[in-house]
Amino acid sequence: MNLLNRSYREQLKNNNIIIEQATTLDGRKVWYIIEVCEHRKPLLCHYPKGKVIDINDIGRILKSGWGEFPDDEVLKDFL
Repeated sequence: MNLLNRSYREQLKNNNIIIEQATTLDGRKVWYIIEVCEHRKPLLCHYPKGKVIDINDIGRILKSGWGEFPDDEVLKDFL
């Protein structure tokens, strides 16, 4: 398992790109790299932890995959 380091998080955040993690109904981990619309960024601050988010309300999915975090090679494409 690869842990996402803080520098990646900061760089992605500065580019309106976030990583969201979720668990499927059958218990598998999944991650999404999402480009957040600038005018929708404030909405993210108001979502309670654990609330279901319709990604189309905040932006668009750029990439997704199985596991806890994307690996470094995937992240480099978005920096």
